[in-house]
Amino acid sequence: MKAVKLRTLATVALINAALVGCSDSDPIRGQFISGCMHAGGPKSDCQCIFGKLEEKYGREDLDRMSMEYPPNNALMESTMKAALACRK
Repeated sequence: MKAVKLRTLATVALINAALVGCSDSDPIRGQFISGCMHAGGPKSDCQCIFGKLEEKYGREDLDRMSMEYPPNNALMESTMKAALACRK
């Protein structure tokens, strides 16, 4: 059940990151965190997940992949792994 909730959270966060605007000084980060929190994630977990994704992919690739629709499967899997790591 926990995995389903995390998968839903990750999916919603990624879709929102691509579609939702935010007034953060770093728009991609702000959009991701906003979407993640909107899906029910605690801010600290959402920040942790984004940090892990940015470490793995780098800013340029993460920016590009966040605009893909449908969401990139590798990015979705990485988001799930990051969410699980951030929850520990």
